[in-house]
Amino acid sequence: MTTLGAWGTVAILSTRAGDPEALEDYRGLAWRNPWIAAFFTAILLSLAGIPLTAGFIGKFYLLAAGVSTSLWLLVFILVANSAIGLFYYLRIVVALYTRSGEQ
Repeated sequence: MTTLGAWGTVAILSTRAGDPEALEDYRGLAWRNPWIAAFFTAILLSLAGIPLTAGFIGKFYLLAAGVSTSLWLLVFILVANSAIGLFYYLRIVVALYTRSGEQ
């Protein structure tokens, strides 16, 4: 559901000129359209697996299943991919709340 929400948000932000492909296209969205920015933030935090989101619960159950069956390679891959994903998702969240002229 979160992936559909993320792609739906991108579709809502798309115009005839094109889709928002670059990080710069999302910069300052919280000031232009705060409701969409809040919705998109919640979706991105869930995809990143931040606690108290559905994404965290899903990743937690996968991690618990991997640990209980001693599949340590898969547990390591899950943790590594989650850390990499967190970096990318949080970059978008920061851009949403950064005004256009700021870096």
